[in-house]
Amino acid sequence: MTDGHSGRARPDDRPAPPSQTRRLFRALWPPVVIAGLLALAALAAAHSSPGYTRVEPPADVLPTLRPPAPPTREAGAASPAETTSGHLPSWLQTAAVVLCGAVVATVVVALLWTFARDLLRRRTAVARRGRRSGPRRSAAQTAEEVVAALDAGLVELSDTDADPRRAVIACWVRLEQTAAAAGVERRPGDTPTDLVTRLLRTGRPVSAGVLAAFAEVYREARYATHTVDERMRGQARSALQRLRAELTAAEAVG
Repeated sequence: MTDGHSGRARPDDRPAPPSQTRRLFRALWPPVVIAGLLALAALAAAHSSPGYTRVEPPADVLPTLRPPAPPTREAGAASPAETTSGHLPSWLQTAAVVLCGAVVATVVVALLWTFARDLLRRRTAVARRGRRSGPRRSAAQTAEEVVAALDAGLVELSDTDADPRRAVIACWVRLEQTAAAAGVERRPGDTPTDLVTRLLRTGRPVSAGVLAAFAEVYREARYATHTVDERMRGQARSALQRLRAELTAAEAVG
């Protein structure tokens, strides 16, 4: 979905980039597979040798004289048949196994190191956010900040020269900032309206009808492609006034 005002893609619709662990796994699994195949090929070649079958000559062919027997070789000397056999040297087999094991061990260590680094970064980021947010504000302080954000939105909507679409979006952004400062939890599946809705339902809750009207005005201002007219300005002002009235009434009763 695109932003009706700017034509750009909504930030929450963009696919999340793959983690470093996944990127590392995708980059390293081909050499691991190749090393494993090479090791298997070396082991298979080491345990197999070409076979030869002797074919008897026809009966009508005269036998040929056999050459004299070759001189006896000294003990310990390798025969030509042994040097040309299909067996690989034992050191080559060992080297293939060691190479395959080294590649697998390197990949495992790299994956574990990347996973530990990502986990440490996430914990550090959470700790930094907690230090920046500081102590949570009380319900009375949060209500005052919400009312101040609504008042700023009403002032902007009262200016006929100002764009009502931008005024509504700016008011909503202020409420999102207030929710973050108040410690309202942002959940993974939240829509843009869920965070503000939970903010307005905590402490001094307002009625569901007022919340629905305000959220509808925000969604229309944020995602609608048609031109914003005075009708929408009036709807936005009415929703903000009703929301402010309920918050201030609850504060007076409290």
